[in-house]
Amino acid sequence: MQKMLLLLFLLSSSNGIAFPSNIRLGYPTCAACHINPTGGGVLTPYGRSTLSEGMTSWSYDGEEGLLYGLLKTSKQLDVAADARWLQLPEQSFFMQRELEISLNLKRQYYIVASGGVYGPLDEQDSRRYYVMFTDQKSIWFKAGRFFPAYGIMSNEHFLLYRGRNFNQGRETYNAEVIYRGEWFEAAGSKIFGHADDKEQGTATRGFSGRFLLMPAKWGTSAGVSVLGLVDDIGVFKTQTAFSALYSPIKQIEMELQAGEEDLYARLSVEAYKGFSIKPTMEWIYTDKQKYSLAIEWLPRPHFDIQMIFEEQRYIFQYHFFL
Repeated sequence: MQKMLLLLFLLSSSNGIAFPSNIRLGYPTCAACHINPTGGGVLTPYGRSTLSEGMTSWSYDGEEGLLYGLLKTSKQLDVAADARWLQLPEQSFFMQRELEISLNLKRQYYIVASGGVYGPLDEQDSRRYYVMFTDQKSIWFKAGRFFPAYGIMSNEHFLLYRGRNFNQGRETYNAEVIYRGEWFEAAGSKIFGHADDKEQGTATRGFSGRFLLMPAKWGTSAGVSVLGLVDDIGVFKTQTAFSALYSPIKQIEMELQAGEEDLYARLSVEAYKGFSIKPTMEWIYTDKQKYSLAIEWLPRPHFDIQMIFEEQRYIFQYHFFL
């Protein structure tokens, strides 16, 4: 039972389509396609258009739109809805049923909030809500509840490195500033804690920082992240990580993240448009290596199907998003 609960924790739902591998399409960061500049959640109108143009096997004109283009919203409103079904050898259930809404004024001032039902126990929660200002060129400032900028925020929640501080449901209260230049990005976050700190007797106050180099036309994003938190006994600890994304050609992308306690490396090969094979190696320094193989297919906009094979189990995920 304890192993199952741990697995459910590690596989807690993700939000939206936030693929680090989009660097192979020429997007070294997330801001082009997501309202949230560090990825996940509501897509921008341009982000929706990329689903049909570069990510899915097939589509018809306008299929990527909200409710297949049937529902038109104003320029001041963006909406995302996600439903994720999880199939394990022992059981199956909805891991996520979530709605997120973004209101904006002139695409500069934003109010974003999500709410939904999560996990086999149908736990209700609002996991992200924040206000944000951006000039859409070089500066983003946001405050509220979200994940602070750190490393590669993969959409794959079965990856072990996300389980400690960056698993869904562990979003903290933060104030964050991001500055982007022509070939670099710098982010700094003040972390004020988690919503359940008092109840669970934990302390998640501290800071995070990330600096990325993104040379134009090199298909590369690489940098260093640092996270400093006060633990549950009042000791301040820091951890750093080196991360890199590299895409030599459009069909191949490589991810690497090496921290003080763990390492993971992944190769993603797009065998056919929308269909990718992703072998992954993870290494927890206090434990053994772990290998997995993910097969992912985005047949059409709004659908993401994954099968993950590990040493002694498989995981099937079916994701539908509006």
